[in-house]
Amino acid sequence: MVMVPAAILVVLVQDVVWPLGRAAGHRIAAWRLLAPLRRWVAALPAAAALPLFLVPELCSRCGTLVSAWLLLQGDGWRALAVYAGSKLFAGATALWIYTACRPALLRVRAFRAIHDAIGEFRRAAVARARRRAPRAGRFAALLRRTRARNLARRTPTPP
Repeated sequence: MVMVPAAILVVLVQDVVWPLGRAAGHRIAAWRLLAPLRRWVAALPAAAALPLFLVPELCSRCGTLVSAWLLLQGDGWRALAVYAGSKLFAGATALWIYTACRPALLRVRAFRAIHDAIGEFRRAAVARARRRAPRAGRFAALLRRTRARNLARRTPTPP
């Protein structure tokens, strides 16, 4: 019985949250300020791109330490905000680095093996969740159709 809410969560994240995050990432990547930086990062060889992932991890660890200090000071709300903000920033930055460096990273045999194993696990988990919670899949499809309809209304037609 516990698997049904977990299955619903997996399907909703896969079908709704992930596409929204990907769309936001594409919009951010199109910013003029980030375009030269993205080209520079994309041109890095895999040996330089792999250690680059330590930057968001370091930011995440610093955010965790600051939030722990704030919590010890009795400032729980700020601690929560710093913790969540640092995790969000670190995750978005790591995803940005990954999307920019993906071709170079996938040429590294060990990275490719881990990447493929995680992808296969994710596909199997989503397929299993969809079998266990068909209503969640229908709900996610309804949300996608609604979002597409709303985007179509906002998109201007060319003259």
